Amino acid sequence: MKWEYKIVYYEAKGIMGGKVDFFTIEKDFNHLGREGWELVDGSQTSKGYGDTRNLIYTFKRKVEI
Repeated sequence: MKWEYKIVYYEAKGIMGGKVDFFTIEKDFNHLGREGWELVDGSQTSKGYGDTRNLIYTFKRKVEI
């Protein structure tokens, strides 16, 4: 079985970071799910003092041989 992967990146907004548009993320995730992508990992990067800078998600789906 072979897989392909997709990395989806969201930048947190705001002066101190940490503000994300959850509506957009949910919409994007639902779209990817309809295309056969499965979420396998999610992480965040920090800009310091616990403030989120970026959200990074990894998706995978089977590649037809």
